[in-house]
Amino acid sequence: MKTKKPKSAFKSSKTKSLQRATKPVEVSNVTLTNLVLRDFFKKKAIESALAKILKSSKAHMLSVWARDEATNRIEFITGAGKHKKGQVNKEKQVMEILLKKNKICAIDIDKNKEIKNLSFVKDNKLVSSVVIPMKAGEQNIGIILLYNQEYSNLGLDKLNKLFYTEMMTIQNEYLKERVAILLNTANIDSLTTLYNHRSFYETLIKEVSKANRFKYPLSVLMIDIDHFKIFNDKYGHLVGDKVLYVISEIIRDTIRAYDIPFRYGGEEIAVICPYTNRHQALCAAERIRKSVENYVFNANGGTEKVQLTISIGLSSYPENAIFYGDLVKKADEALYLAKEEGRNRVCPSLITRKDKNRFVFCSSSLSPFYSNVLRGVKEVAEEVGSVDVIVLSGSDDPNYGGRYEKQLGSLRKAIEDKVDAIGLCSKQNVGDIIVKANKAKIPIFVFNLNTLKMNPPGKIASYIYYEQKEAGRMVGHFMVRLLRTEGNVAIIEGISEGSDSIDRKKGFIEVVKKYPAIKIVESRPADWNRDKAKLVAKELIKKYPHLDAFFCLSDEMALGAVEAVKEAGKINKIFTMGFDGNKNAIQSIKKRELFATLNTNPVGMGKVLMRTVLRNTIKEEVISPRTKSPVMIIDSQNVDPYL
Repeated sequence: MKTKKPKSAFKSSKTKSLQRATKPVEVSNVTLTNLVLRDFFKKKAIESALAKILKSSKAHMLSVWARDEATNRIEFITGAGKHKKGQVNKEKQVMEILLKKNKICAIDIDKNKEIKNLSFVKDNKLVSSVVIPMKAGEQNIGIILLYNQEYSNLGLDKLNKLFYTEMMTIQNEYLKERVAILLNTANIDSLTTLYNHRSFYETLIKEVSKANRFKYPLSVLMIDIDHFKIFNDKYGHLVGDKVLYVISEIIRDTIRAYDIPFRYGGEEIAVICPYTNRHQALCAAERIRKSVENYVFNANGGTEKVQLTISIGLSSYPENAIFYGDLVKKADEALYLAKEEGRNRVCPSLITRKDKNRFVFCSSSLSPFYSNVLRGVKEVAEEVGSVDVIVLSGSDDPNYGGRYEKQLGSLRKAIEDKVDAIGLCSKQNVGDIIVKANKAKIPIFVFNLNTLKMNPPGKIASYIYYEQKEAGRMVGHFMVRLLRTEGNVAIIEGISEGSDSIDRKKGFIEVVKKYPAIKIVESRPADWNRDKAKLVAKELIKKYPHLDAFFCLSDEMALGAVEAVKEAGKINKIFTMGFDGNKNAIQSIKKRELFATLNTNPVGMGKVLMRTVLRNTIKEEVISPRTKSPVMIIDSQNVDPYL
């Protein structure tokens, strides 16, 4: 019985249902076909099929070529027999001609003028060639070339039957690969080529389950590009897309082989790090952060060099959470902290699954400022849920009702009770407290003091502070813009010899004196008191009829000055600037009475204090000996969030 000849050496009715899967699939202009072809032809089944073709045809050499569907260029995939990879560029000339063949055919090279004189043919003394198209359905995915033996068209039926089994093996394996790729594309983000949001959760569920079963750690990184919206608005979304792709590549190149990156959404990228505890995750995250920070991007057609930064939050299993949803939530919260604390940093989750820690908050008083610092401390403690805050407040006056001595006694008792950490703000001599705490290995954190002048006898874990002089400079720059570089200013300060008053004033004057048309007409103390400041302001308004502004070195004094300005009927003629950012001052700004204040952000200072304590005690991180607390100017344009 005559064997029925197949319609194509690379076609089968069994694969018709899969033919739709053979259409090119593009991800970021790179076709998946050629991304996998080289690996595909390294499969044992494929290597075996090619070896059988080479042997059964008695060919001198064999090569496999494919057209890159993204670039439309011919690409060498693999070779066998006596094929030399160094001749690929010369062979490409032959390929451009032979790839046009759409069916198995034999080429008598001596009779083909296009091929006969090519250097590759002459170098290898080739006589003839057989072209075997590789097809998947109707798609031509490449060709196999056999060289050297003499073939003729009369033997093509025999060749077709000879190669049929091997070609079917290649086709079926290719279609399996294609289907696998197509299934995978549903999980790939088209811009970054990272896995997408849906795949992130599917993978995390599996990884947490495995981590639980085999008792190994796992960490999640949440990464966000800092100020990316501003960058997009300035340079355009096309440039923004390119930057997002490049940063994705930097992350992919920086992480380890078993870490898995995902585009979580927008400019946010997530990384799942199996077998990774908190400390290892911190190191990995820091490597990523530095790699992005050091990369220089081209903008405006390459004429402008731009550097971007990222913020990273991380959480770890089982330390921060044991459920996948909680891990994501904790990492996201840590990312928010990284942004809140100034961006371009790595923040681990502060929430742990252990017994509560005891933190002593010890301020010289519970004035509005320190009450707000305490509020920030408590907000973080409540978020974390593993900290008890013990409040000890006193007075810097040793004669004030014995409260100062009582506070010192309570501190000594806290050290004996082995509390976990102490936050301290007192201008009195607390050297013995610091020494005792050091001996008991209880870390001391000092906040809101001029730390350079404190000179403590023992070790301080970290100073949480803002620079008084730097804050004064901020007010100076604001005042210069407000007065448009011309006007008369009076300063109402606290106590003349007080270091806070001196430093704030110095920073302000340092800026203003650069503008000769701005005159500081006089500076008077009001002892940080509202009523006293009102009296001082009244006298200054009367003395200087052309006064344009007051700079008051505290909000309490600023509110007193505002009352004097209102009574003089000059609320729209004399600008009053405060310093601290207390609640009453912010409400006065909303009423358009106080013009602005330097918000020393006591709530923010409290948050930074508590987070620094937690990183040092619970996380056992190496922390900076000096930790800055952010400050900002509040006026009518940005007052609402602070009400």
